[in-house]
Amino acid sequence: MNEPVGILLRCCGAIADWAGEKEKFNQARSELLADWESLGKPELIVSCPTCLKMFREKYPEINVRSIWPLMAESDSLFNGKSRLNSIKMAIHDPCASRDQPDMQEAVRSLAMKLGIELEELPYNRELATCCSYGGNVWNSNPSLSRDTVEARISQNQSDYLTYCIMCRDFFLRSGKPAYHILDILFDPKLIIEHRLPIRPDYSMRHENRTRVKRHLLKQYWREEMPEEAPYEDIQLILNDPIRKLMEDRMILEEDIRQVLYHAKESGRAMINQETGHYLAHFKPSCVTYWVEYLPKEDGFEIFNVYSHRMFVEEGNI
Repeated sequence: MNEPVGILLRCCGAIADWAGEKEKFNQARSELLADWESLGKPELIVSCPTCLKMFREKYPEINVRSIWPLMAESDSLFNGKSRLNSIKMAIHDPCASRDQPDMQEAVRSLAMKLGIELEELPYNRELATCCSYGGNVWNSNPSLSRDTVEARISQNQSDYLTYCIMCRDFFLRSGKPAYHILDILFDPKLIIEHRLPIRPDYSMRHENRTRVKRHLLKQYWREEMPEEAPYEDIQLILNDPIRKLMEDRMILEEDIRQVLYHAKESGRAMINQETGHYLAHFKPSCVTYWVEYLPKEDGFEIFNVYSHRMFVEEGNI
């Protein structure tokens, strides 16, 4: 018998919890529980190991389980899929799976059904180590985060297979070929053709969430999201070094567009007489963003971006 299935697009609150932001976590928890209750208190099925851990520890009201054992039991997932014979990969267990042996075994079962020969890393299963995403290490101590990732990816020469998207993306960012189990399950040609999955940068991840929500609302609920803000039409010209700088400094394309729109509407921007570049800033909330740019026919070419939380008194010249 087929039972109705919904989708819950909401954070479990892990980031706020790790940061010690109790008030923000409690707010996220209350909102999630309200959504869950409005849906009739259904069982939650999650794919993220951290979400599973958070729900079991912080949401005792909710019946939750991992999707991986369910998928491992389904033979229909493998109908028509050719086995990836002679493919060797090292399996990386996310740190949040450390106390979830059923989850770990299920992912290994899925990989073996696909024909992948797995190699175990020195610190897996109950000794699974963090990729540096957990606890917000990547944010609070970037150098330690880089060292942690380098230590993990140096443990095996084979491509890595994992079931945490942040682990995959942190490895890819450091140049280690890495795949999420869903990458291979739904697109086995990635492995056959030796192609790496696309790793979304800071802005792409943000935009992808919006794109998914917009698609689901329109496709299944026949609803439209609110109209886009006027600054969203601004076209940006970004090269790879600038994109990396934006990711390192956690600045979104949306933040840059707001600065440019504010400069256009207010007429407040400085110009460097030597380079011809403009410099403008805007404080949409608690962070002030600065952008060095040059207007072009097809958009705005960006040369530098940075931000700060200081309050700078401004006066008229």
